[in-house]
Parts: sequence; C-alpha cells; structure tokens
Amino acid sequence: MRDRLRRARENYRYMSDFAMTGGTDVSRRQRYADIRHEALSIGDLMLREAMAEDTPSLYYSTLRFERTRPADTIAALLEQYSALPKDDMQGRESLEKRIFNSIWTTHPLSDADVEVLGNLLSSDDSHAEAYFSRLLQSALMLGEIEWHDAKRVDLLLSAYRMKPNECAGIEALTAVVLAAFANDKFDLDLTADESMRKDLEMVVRQIVRAFDTERVKQKMSDEIIPELMKLKPEIDRRISELTRDAEGLSSDMSMLAMNPEWEELMNQSKVGDKLREMNDLQMDGADVMFTAFSALKWFPFFNDPSNWFLPFHASHSVARKAGDKAVDKLSQLVQSMPMLCDSDKYSLLLLTGQMGGTGFNNLTGELQEQANALREEQLGDLDAANKEKIGVVRRYVQNVYRFFRLFRRKGEFRDPFLRAGLPEEVVPLSGLFRDNPELISTISDFLFKNGHYKEALPLLIKRNSVGMSTAEGYQRIGYAMQRCGDMTGALEMYLNADLLQSDSVWTLRRIGAIYRANGESDKAVPFLKRAAELSPDNVDLAMALGGALLESGKPKEALNLYFKADYLRPGEKTSRLIAWCLLMDGQYERSLEAYRKLGSLPGGYTPSDLLNLGHLDIIFNRYGDAAQHYASAIADYNFDTARFESELANDRKILEKHGIDPLTIDLIADRALRISSGLGTVI
Repeated sequence: MRDRLRRARENYRYMSDFAMTGGTDVSRRQRYADIRHEALSIGDLMLREAMAEDTPSLYYSTLRFERTRPADTIAALLEQYSALPKDDMQGRESLEKRIFNSIWTTHPLSDADVEVLGNLLSSDDSHAEAYFSRLLQSALMLGEIEWHDAKRVDLLLSAYRMKPNECAGIEALTAVVLAAFANDKFDLDLTADESMRKDLEMVVRQIVRAFDTERVKQKMSDEIIPELMKLKPEIDRRISELTRDAEGLSSDMSMLAMNPEWEELMNQSKVGDKLREMNDLQMDGADVMFTAFSALKWFPFFNDPSNWFLPFHASHSVARKAGDKAVDKLSQLVQSMPMLCDSDKYSLLLLTGQMGGTGFNNLTGELQEQANALREEQLGDLDAANKEKIGVVRRYVQNVYRFFRLFRRKGEFRDPFLRAGLPEEVVPLSGLFRDNPELISTISDFLFKNGHYKEALPLLIKRNSVGMSTAEGYQRIGYAMQRCGDMTGALEMYLNADLLQSDSVWTLRRIGAIYRANGESDKAVPFLKRAAELSPDNVDLAMALGGALLESGKPKEALNLYFKADYLRPGEKTSRLIAWCLLMDGQYERSLEAYRKLGSLPGGYTPSDLLNLGHLDIIFNRYGDAAQHYASAIADYNFDTARFESELANDRKILEKHGIDPLTIDLIADRALRISSGLGTVI
C-alpha cells in the first residue's frame, strides 16, 4: 500500500507541475480520475486491513481463517478440486465451501485469480458440474457487496457476454445488478449492447418485485392464512360429508369435482376469495412461497452462506439422503412449479427427514396441485425465451433475497434489497431510466399499485416529465404525495390535474378534502359544488359539501344538503349532522327535537349529543339541566375532563353569539365537573 500511495503521489505531482506550465494535456481529466480512484482504493484497503484485525463478523472471521492458509490461493484450491475423484462427494462439497469462502473474502483479486476464474466461468453450461461455476458467481457477488473490486464486476459481465441466453449468464448479470444495489461504486456501459440493456431492464423489474415481498408476507400471515385456518374445521366437516357415499364409507376425493356442493361451500365461505387472491398475487410475480419456506431455513445446512446460493443438483448429499423417490417427486414439482428457487428445493428435501415419506408426499402433492393450475397461465403472454430468462432471474433473486432476510447473521451484510424500491437512484443503473418511459411506467405502476408511494413518487414525477403531462399522471403524483404527508404538493398536483381534466369527480373531491383539512373550507366549496353537480346522487359528496358550507358559516345551505343526504341514505350519521346544523343555524327548537329523537334510538346519546344538549339547555336558560348533560358527557368521555374542556372551548362562540355571559358558562362548566366527580373517575 505504501508503494501504491507513493506512485499515486508522484503521478499527481507530475500532473500538477505540468498544469502549472500552462501546457495542454487532453488526458488530464482521465489522469485525475485514475489518481482519485487509486486514492479511494488504497483508503478502502487500509480500512479493510484495520477491520480484519478483530472485527467479529462472519466475513472477517472467515477472512482470518483463510489467511492462516496462505498457500491455499483460489487457483490452488481449484486445482485441488479438479483432482478429486468424481465420486468423492463429501470431499467435493467440503472444498466447494472453502473455494466459495476464499473467493468471497479475497480482495482484491490477483491477475492469477482472474485468469483461473475466467476460464472456469466461461465453460459450457452443459457439463456435469455447471452448478459449481454458478455457485462461484454468487461468491463474486457477495464479495463485491462487501468491498468493491472492478475485477469481480468484469468477471461477471464477461460470464454474461459469453452466454447471455444460458442460465449461468443470466445469473451473472443478475449478480452484477444486485451488487450495484448494495455497493454502487462502479459504472456500467449501457450503450454498447442493446440486448444487454434489455436484460438489465428485465433484471431490475424482478428485483423491484422482490421489494414487495414483505408486504405479501404480511398479507399472507395476517389475512390469508388466518382466514384459512379459521375456516378449516368447517371445510373439513363439509369435505367429510361430501366424500361419503350412501353407505357412509369414504369415497375418492376426486368425487368432489363432480359434487356441486363443493362449489357452494367455496362460494359461501371466504376461502374461495382468499385462494383467488393468493393466485392473483402469484400470477403477478409475487413471492408467495417466502412465508411458507421461511420457516424451513433452520436446518444446519443453512448455517453456511454458500448453501443459500448453491444451485440444486441431485448429486448433492442432501438429495442422496432424501432418497430417489423424494428427488423424483421434487423434480416433478419443479417442472410444474418453476417459481420454486434452489434453497426452497433443499428445504423440501431436508424436510423429508423430519416428516417421513408420507408427509413429504402429501405436502408436495398439495403444492403440485396448486402448481398445475398455474403452469399454463404463468407468463403466458411472453415468448418461450423470455419466459425462461425471467424464470431464471426470479429464482436467483429469491435465493439471494432469502439469504439477506433469513440468514442467521443477516445483520452483518449490506442488504441490496433495502434500495430495491428506488432503482433509479442506483448510480450504475441510472442510465436505464433516461428517456425510457416504458421502464419508468412499468416500475412506477407496480410500486404505486402495491402501496409503495414513497418509492413510486420519484418515478411518477419523472414519468410525467418524460412524456406529455396528463391529468392521470398529476392525479397519481398528488395521491402519492398525499399518502406521504405532503398536502401542499398534493394540492398543487390535483389543481394541475383539474386544469387538464375539469370533470373528474375524484380530483375535485380530493381538492376539497385538502382545503378542508387546511382550514380553508371556503376554498373547498366551489370544487365540491362542481363535483356534486357532476354526481348529484352521491351521498358522500353531498355530506362533504354540506360540511364545507357549515365550516364556511353557511348553515342554511348545508342544512339543505344534509336533508337531501338523509333522504337518499337515512341513518344516524345524517340525523346527527342535521341536529347540529339546526343548532348552528339558530333553529334551537327543531335542533332540540332532533336530538331527542337521537336519544330514543338503540344506541342512545353520544358524548357529543350530550354536550350539544347542554348548549341548548343554556340557550333555553335551563342551567341546571345543562350542568347535568355536561356531567353525563364527561362520564361518557371516561371522565376525561381535559377533553370536555377542550370541546366546550371550541363551542363557546355558539353560546356567546346567543348572548350568554362567559362567566355563566364557566360556572355551569364548574358545576358539571363537580357533579361528574360524584359519578366516578377515569379508569
């Protein structure tokens, strides 16, 4: 490092001295960039060496172990591997882990390392040990995520360029993109190869889909699975009934398909809806298997980082222990369920030792039934080549996602999926989003549809600026801003949308709602009036306009709208609004009558009703009754006196407008507080 630093200083001094002479140097900028890169690289090496001393993380522990065997270079280990007999699977698997760890922790790669790895990665995918070269590509990725080394990126890109349509090549490109998401200290030339650019776009789409996995996991665990479990006893009972013949003996389950009661059962319960929802998620590319298989990563097999990236192959010891029948069953399942990634396949085989052959057969049988229904539809609108490429990328991304989210020491790694929702901010990939409305639209639509508004917002803005601005574009931007809490920005976007499309009830309602939330109800009124004219029978619009009018000091106009709403959709809500509006309009007798009717309903008075009845008592000079009503309101507020005082302070203007002396209001309130103290205390 001292030698490198000395050379960098000398190069900088020569460049600086020549610049002082006033001479022209066309390569000065490039020379400066090279020196700057060298300085940063030396800084990284110095930091890495300092951390290698005693940092307890798995990376540095593995690095220290590898350094105790200096003769075991990557080239030497690969030579040992090639010399092992083909049938020495235990020796080969052990050495595969060593080689993985060595590639992962070696930094920077030497020229000899690059040469031997380049030869291995360029080998034909059809040879028996193709899985091994694919495993080592993941080791290169994991090392690049830890510390940038341009040679790693070049090796992976070379592997892709040599076989862009083969499994290993696509995985190599995916590894580069994942490394960029985690550690974007390198550049990608996106102009040289249009085919590569298209593949990069496809990989980015799949990584963005992985960003949605946590939402899908939450939906599965909080909604779909509990609903299925809740209905399971009824389903079991009905299935039992449907599969009994006339003599009461069990008949074939396939008879269900011929029994109309089965369809009736599915329609009556929510199971059908939940299963359709799960199917839709899967068809949309969601990783619905993550929830199920996340519970199957506790096997010791997954204590080694390399095993999370190991391509599935039937010669592995896990597969041999599971037996030929289990492997055959799994092979059939994989054929019908291509979304099953490598680590999940190993999980299924490891499970056979825990649950026995029958249990495994039942589990895989159920998965296969589901898969058969999906197989024909899966990516049916794409050509076969694209379908296979997307399948390879999806499975590889799932492998990597499981490692970074489920590995026992995951907190020690820089997670590339933390930025998966913001691909345009990844420096090496930013060029993909320049003048590319199709990619921007695809990703922004996905993020927006699934509720990732913060992540969707930059792309929505870019999308509206790349092409001609549209009302829908401004609506989406405004809605995303609103969901992110930026009401000022949302209002501006909604107003822009209204300029381009003046008959959108959706836009007008949101403009009105934001003005009301900002305390500018007078500005909300014209927009809500326009919306009400466009949708005259919309009860919610009538009530929103009524609220804006009431807040603007126009209770008579508001009252007419509340009566209309009550005619269209009678109910307690509109009755309460009418009673309050009558009070605000000074129609005290009618307001009192309306409140008394509310008291006769099954639910009785709410605390607000009691408070308003107290106001009316004061207006009618029944101060004792007012104190009683206020005390009852305090009790219904769970004796929250602060809330009562706040509500009363908000309504004082109504009473003072009627000429009630403020001191009298205070005396009545004090009496109410004393009465309430005899009724109970806050729990």
